[in-house]
Amino acid sequence: MHRPIVATAGNGVVSIVFSPPNYTGGCSITDYYFIFSTDNGQTWSALSPSLGTLFIPSFTVTVTNGKTYQFKLAARNLVGLGTFSASSNSVTPKAP
Repeated sequence: MHRPIVATAGNGVVSIVFSPPNYTGGCSITDYYFIFSTDNGQTWSALSPSLGTLFIPSFTVTVTNGKTYQFKLAARNLVGLGTFSASSNSVTPKAP
């Protein structure tokens, strides 16, 4: 099970903080697959690139000001892609 993803909006960016899942199925995580939505979870698109093998507890992604974003992630290992986390909080980046 994944812990919550926390998103924080800035000017043209969103900072994302996450933790690894509690259970990996017995195999090491190879990367994380992130998806995002700009329509309140109706549709989801891949956030590219996936994050590598090192645990990265936070990163920043460039986005469009004025749009509302939500994020999900799934850990991937040799067995395959795990289940997606719950959606992050909704954020709307804007210029200062």
